[in-house]
Amino acid sequence: MNPVPPILAGFLFAGAVVPARAAVPVEGKGKVDRAVDRTKRNLINEDIEYQKVLKSLYRIARQTQKIVAQKAAIERERLGVEQQIRRLAEEIRNVEQRVKTQKGMLLTKLAFLHRFKGEAWLQFLFQARNSAGLERSMKVLGLIGERDLALLRDYNDGVQTFNRDKGKFVVRLNQLNELGKEIEKKEVDLLRQYEARTKLLADIRSSQLSMVKLLRKLERNKKNLAESGILDSLSGASFFERKGELPEPVHGLVLRGFGLERDAETSVFLRHSGWFYAKESRVSVRAIFDARVAANHFIPEYGQTIILDHGDHFYSVYSNLSRGMVVEGDSIKEGTVIGFTGESPFDGRRGLYFEIRHFSESMDPKSWMKGRRYEV
Repeated sequence: MNPVPPILAGFLFAGAVVPARAAVPVEGKGKVDRAVDRTKRNLINEDIEYQKVLKSLYRIARQTQKIVAQKAAIERERLGVEQQIRRLAEEIRNVEQRVKTQKGMLLTKLAFLHRFKGEAWLQFLFQARNSAGLERSMKVLGLIGERDLALLRDYNDGVQTFNRDKGKFVVRLNQLNELGKEIEKKEVDLLRQYEARTKLLADIRSSQLSMVKLLRKLERNKKNLAESGILDSLSGASFFERKGELPEPVHGLVLRGFGLERDAETSVFLRHSGWFYAKESRVSVRAIFDARVAANHFIPEYGQTIILDHGDHFYSVYSNLSRGMVVEGDSIKEGTVIGFTGESPFDGRRGLYFEIRHFSESMDPKSWMKGRRYEV
């Protein structure tokens, strides 16, 4: 089995650009021909800018996802700190209630003891009939004082500890609130960037549509000119002009569409750069537009893969083939059978994996395929 050419591997996996055919020289063309060429170049430049803006939107989406995760983590920690503060406050209230009760008891004892005069103290102490009773009475008075004093000390120490811990939690809570405000500012900024770029995409698309109308008008005007080889080369529609009208490589169910999708096991969002058609093996796969065969090689995880160059740096990619029917360098027409569906070497699924690329950027086939604009 032939090794994968570096340029092909780079195209699929590293975003390298597959070289396109040289442009048709402009010299010698008439005014209409030059206008056609100029409009086509403008369309290509507009689409390049469109892809740049689209790429920045993906970057903003990833940044927004990261900020949302950070915000959720801060919110969880903030709720935990608030719960700890409430628990400390409840413990302080309980201790204060116990001390309040003990203070009442102490005041009662002090009021009772205040009634004792010197003789009364002696009378209380010497009510005992013997020395053992006297010693017991003295111990009772001593134990009561020590217990109350210890309780007051514990209360004071406990309140200081609780207040110190509470202060730490309050400081952390304030820090979390500040972080939350910073993240909210970032969210607002990203939203503004996203809205601005979305508007820019709409403006570029509107400009492209205007250019397509102009190009079609110029093409109609060319019908009044004499037939020539140069005019023949220009009169054919470009790949971009067929947007929304291209035939599908195979007919059937699109099992996986273009865009971000959540992995069932890891819950991580992954980008799917094309369509996967669920088909039985050995179903004919056809070229979606006139092209030159840029590559026909086996690629690990993609299987037998064919890349067609449609000019103006547009490419279509056909993977998971059981067999390729074309050779690199061949010029083929739209609808030509280029191979047959096969089985994926990665997960064993049968069908066709299909992509449309401009330079190295993948594009959603939905907006290019006839009858698929509002499906998938």
